[in-house]
Amino acid sequence: MYKYKLISVDLDGTLLNSEKHVSAENRLAIQKFTEGGGYLVPNTGRSFFEMPAEIRELPGVRFFICSDGSDIYDKETDTHISLGMTREEANTVYREIAEYDTFIMLHYSDNTYVDLDRTDDETMAHHGMDAFFRAQAHACPHVADFDTFCKTRDDTGMICIFFADLEKRKACREKLTGMGYCVVSTASHNLEVFSRKAGKGNAITALAEHLGMPKEALIAVGDGENDVTMFEAVGLSLATANGRDFVKEAADAVICTNDEHIIPYIMEKYVNL
Repeated sequence: MYKYKLISVDLDGTLLNSEKHVSAENRLAIQKFTEGGGYLVPNTGRSFFEMPAEIRELPGVRFFICSDGSDIYDKETDTHISLGMTREEANTVYREIAEYDTFIMLHYSDNTYVDLDRTDDETMAHHGMDAFFRAQAHACPHVADFDTFCKTRDDTGMICIFFADLEKRKACREKLTGMGYCVVSTASHNLEVFSRKAGKGNAITALAEHLGMPKEALIAVGDGENDVTMFEAVGLSLATANGRDFVKEAADAVICTNDEHIIPYIMEKYVNL
């Protein structure tokens, strides 16, 4: 039996290499880990259907933590554990950001939704969206009367907001944080807002309790701001060498880069002992 039974792993900049793929070496190590009774759990800011198909279809991978820990999906039983916002909580966010020039990507249930009338590249570029997020916006469902759609959802997973003005983004972040929301940034112009009961770390804790696993049996690995809460919820926290400096400082150890096959590295250094 493994000392560590669950590896919670971020995707972008961590499990996915610079080409946005899972290496053959990582695939083989994941297969060995899960066949040996371990759980490899992708833990991402993306919604389930925003993940690459190669992640959703990884053999042996059953649980997925999505939308910054707002949703835990069990692929085997096709069920969800929701840690999302109530309608009232989400509508409070919408009221607070109404004064700003923003572009919203709404994470709800398994997917991400955007405004049908605002998906042109000029509008998205105005709000500082890079090529990665613009591609996500083009690929996800486009909704007519988007404002009504957003304000009538229960269990909103995460509200990803892009700001045309960075100073106003900073002011908004301070205000929403002061109101008790969890707020992180994963791109130069965005904020990701979710419930205080969500977050990647809270989701790991909820899943571990569901599986009857102690904190000491868990590993978390990541590279960005929204990964830091994972580190507080596990027995061993690992940052990739390509991660941000404050993320590496928060981790128990720094491992290889995302282009150097992190799962075999973790198996050799920490799991197969």
